[in-house]
Amino acid sequence: MDRISRIFAAALAAILAVSCVDDFAPDLKDAPEPELVIDGLLTTEPAAHLVRLSKSAPFGTPSSEIPVVSGAGVSIWDGEKTVTLTEDPGTGCYYTPEDYYGEAGKTYRLDVEVDLDGERKHFSAEDTMPPKGIRADAMDYYQMSDSLWMFAIWGQDLPGIASHYAGELVVHDNRLPVGRWVFIDGLSMFDGNYLFAGEYLPYICSEFIPSKEPLTPLVEGDKVTLRFYSLSDFFYTWILAMTNETNARIPMLSSQPANLPSNIHGDGVRGCFMTADLTKVTIEIGDPARTREQMLRDHLPPGYPIPGGGN
Repeated sequence: MDRISRIFAAALAAILAVSCVDDFAPDLKDAPEPELVIDGLLTTEPAAHLVRLSKSAPFGTPSSEIPVVSGAGVSIWDGEKTVTLTEDPGTGCYYTPEDYYGEAGKTYRLDVEVDLDGERKHFSAEDTMPPKGIRADAMDYYQMSDSLWMFAIWGQDLPGIASHYAGELVVHDNRLPVGRWVFIDGLSMFDGNYLFAGEYLPYICSEFIPSKEPLTPLVEGDKVTLRFYSLSDFFYTWILAMTNETNARIPMLSSQPANLPSNIHGDGVRGCFMTADLTKVTIEIGDPARTREQMLRDHLPPGYPIPGGGN
C-alpha cells in the first residue's frame, strides 16, 4: 500500500470512528384527520358486487381496527337505470343484487351519500367497462415440486383490443394473486412463453404454493378456477401505482412515495371504483403429481418439441 493509500485509509477510519447515526422514529400515529375511503369493483359476472366504505387510518393499523362507514346510500347508474346497493349491517360493505353484472362499453357511475361530521355529503366515480380482451380455450396443470403446482392456459389475445390483464387463482375457496403474471400490458409481459407466431397464447403459466392453513396441498378431485380480468385503463394504472407503493424500495433508486390515484370526486375522500371484464376457467385435479411433459403432450401438436426440454 503506497503512502497516499495509507493516509486515505487512516482518514476514513477516523471519520468512521467519530461518526454516529441517530435513530429515526417518526410518530406515525400523528396522522391527518381520517378521510372517507371508497373501494368498489364491478365485473361482467352476475354476482353480488361489493363497494366498501371505510375511514383512513394511521400506518400499521390492523385491518380489523380500520373504522367502517355504515348507513350510507350507495347506488350504481349505467346510463339507463339505477341499482341500489344493500349494506351487510354494521360492516361498511354494500352489495348489488346477486344477478347484477356489467356490460362492455357501458359507463357506470357510483354514487355515495353519507353523513360525515354532521353533514350529508355526496361522492361519485365513473369507469367504463372494457371489452373482453382474451378468449381462454383450455387450462391445465403440473406439479413442479412437493409444494408447488403450475397452472397454464391456452387461448387467444383478441386482435384489435388494447387490453390490460390481471389474474387470480381460486383454490380451496381461497383467492390467490397469480404471481408470475399479475400485471400484463398486452403481450409484452408474458415472460416469453410463446410457442407460435401471432397472438395465440399457447402456454402462460401461473403458480400455486400451498404455504399455510387453510391452504392444503392439491389432491384428486380438487377444483381450481382461474379468474382472468380485462382491466379498464384506470384500473390498470391504479394497480401499478399500488404495487409501486407497497413493494420493497431501494432508497437510492426508488421514487418519491405518493398517494394512489383516485377517480372518486369530492373533498376529503380516497379510493377508487373500477370495472373489469371477467373470464373464468375451471379444472378438476386428476393426478396431483402430473408432470409438465404430460401436460404439454395433451395440448401440443403431435411431434412438436416441448419448450425447455422433454421429449
